[in-house]
Amino acid sequence: MSSTRPFPDLPEEVAEVVGRSSLCEFATLTAKGIPLDTPLSCLPNADHGTVEVTTGLAYPAKAERARRNPRVGMLHEGRRGGAVVAIRALAAVHDADVQENADRFIRWAAPSVGRLSRGKSWKEIRGAVWYWSRIFIECTPVQVLWWPTGDTDRQPQRWEAPPGTTVRASDPPPPGPPSPAPRWPVADWSERAAEVVAMDPPHLALVDGQGFPLVLRVRAVERTETGFRLDVPAGHPWPELSGVGSLSFGGRGTFVGQVEPGSGGATFAVERILPDLPLVIDSAQVFEPSPETRKNLMERLAGELARRRQSVPHIPESLPTS
Repeated sequence: MSSTRPFPDLPEEVAEVVGRSSLCEFATLTAKGIPLDTPLSCLPNADHGTVEVTTGLAYPAKAERARRNPRVGMLHEGRRGGAVVAIRALAAVHDADVQENADRFIRWAAPSVGRLSRGKSWKEIRGAVWYWSRIFIECTPVQVLWWPTGDTDRQPQRWEAPPGTTVRASDPPPPGPPSPAPRWPVADWSERAAEVVAMDPPHLALVDGQGFPLVLRVRAVERTETGFRLDVPAGHPWPELSGVGSLSFGGRGTFVGQVEPGSGGATFAVERILPDLPLVIDSAQVFEPSPETRKNLMERLAGELARRRQSVPHIPESLPTS
């Protein structure tokens, strides 16, 4: 009988945080080595000892980055007072069968559809094929760091993957270049910074000494003329607070810039802000996008399906019960 815990040789507090997570921070590396962090739905796989994250085929950039460079980082934050868990992992992208991925994602999402749809019926939302068409990214941990009780000022405890740990390969990349990304709106970074600074403290992503993009939430953030001043926990996982990084405010604003050590933490000099994905900025557009957003999503979906020589997935008329 397989274990119900994703990592049976880890302490219970760590396995519980990871096993319960339906959302995590997921960091990938761009071709220029910039770490970008995005909150994504995640599915711990107890049978394989892996954690999978998923993104839409109509917004596939994260999966493309993970296929090009499989070094990824994840952060799982449990209940207040529980462990905070950071994972260095190697990723495998699975997108060879979009119909199978859609079926799987719908089964996983079924218990939460009422919450995700803000009370809309399955009949009303099943047509959101841009959302149900999915890519899965399977992440095999090679090292796990955790801070018991969530005290990230202390040095983390560590777990190393045992020798001989195997990592599944990504599906072969589809032929041809990726479909062009829509020209999503780009906010003025200074105006957006003034808006998000009052939100919960953001997540900082930097590349560690092993070439992995690791993520940790900072304790506090303060707006400056050139970006932000960050109060970074003393137990952070990076060898030094320097280099190019990103700062993510839960998807409401993701800034790219230069990190330098400073008094009581670090400074973050903003170089640019990433475009806004309308589905993230306004969650109502997940199932009821504006005409322009819908057009852009469907064009991107059609382009990615054509590369894979696949049809638009069939979305079941009835929501699966198991």
